[in-house]
Amino acid sequence: MARSRMGHIRRLSRAGLSSTTASSRKFRGMDRVMRNLNMELDKMKRGSAQGLLDAVAFIHADTEKTPPLTPVDTGNLRSSWSTRFFRKNKKSVVIFGYSAKYALFVHEMIGPVNWTRKNSGAKWFEYAIKRNVDRILVIIAGRAKIKG
Repeated sequence: MARSRMGHIRRLSRAGLSSTTASSRKFRGMDRVMRNLNMELDKMKRGSAQGLLDAVAFIHADTEKTPPLTPVDTGNLRSSWSTRFFRKNKKSVVIFGYSAKYALFVHEMIGPVNWTRKNSGAKWFEYAIKRNVDRILVIIAGRAKIKG
């Protein structure tokens, strides 16, 4: 996956959680959320690939059921959701997000916008992660071995 092709992605791995966008900009406040998630993930002796995938599935489902929802015009943005799993240096890595070229632009459209989908809006992806940090950790920890 070429970075320029990615509209908006998140990366979860046993090593931690990192954020990447097409323009290499970080969301305000996300660095603190990421740092806190990483501290909790560090408490886990080893990550679980299934736990990471379960957490990604939970986040994706939340973007479709809890406002703000993923915006829809033609449906291309919603259908561009992708999840990629691989192992790197004996670590499980999951990259997930929207691959539509304009995903980041739509995500950051703060202000008065006439969204075509009821209850959809800007920052839907960021809010899905922020409001579910505790749940994400529970999902991952449920499948991982925790340090004593």
